[in-house]
Amino acid sequence: MNIIPIISIHQYPMEQLSTLLKKLLNKNINELYILDELGIKKNEPCVDAYQALASRYDLWVDAGPRNIDDIVDDLFTGANRIVIRPQLWAEQDIKEIHHLTENEIYLHMHTQELQNFDYSKYQKPYGIIYEVSSTTPLSLTDKNKIKTLHQMQSFYCYNPHVKDKEFFENLDIPGIMIPLDARDTWIT
Repeated sequence: MNIIPIISIHQYPMEQLSTLLKKLLNKNINELYILDELGIKKNEPCVDAYQALASRYDLWVDAGPRNIDDIVDDLFTGANRIVIRPQLWAEQDIKEIHHLTENEIYLHMHTQELQNFDYSKYQKPYGIIYEVSSTTPLSLTDKNKIKTLHQMQSFYCYNPHVKDKEFFENLDIPGIMIPLDARDTWIT
């Protein structure tokens, strides 16, 4: 299982990115999940940071795109995979994205969103990034839902509780996204 570190880029001012990059080089990391909180909350993505990181890393960019133009901007900055939060997506039909790019597109969802998820708006090869609680281990119901989704879509888990590590390893999902500072607890 691939463990992809999450970096909240607004934690690190641009001048600190080079120091962060040096630390990451020593950890044998080749993929980063970029959590752009200003992009998500205020629609002000930090595209300079993506460009700085894209030369060395395979980037998952979660910047809260609201329309096709935002997707194009993320792609031009070097994003390899784009993460869409359905509650922010203003366009009626998300299927249009595949006319623009062959890059992978993932939907970032919480439990409540999955319960009301309308698959008719989305079709493969969209994948799902399921955000679970990092403070509470998964219930049996959640584990069964994850197993079902994993069979239907490309599926990653975002910030799971470390007590669920064995469950995810046995499920054989492609990967999980973990905050950079918690990554070492999952690698042991």
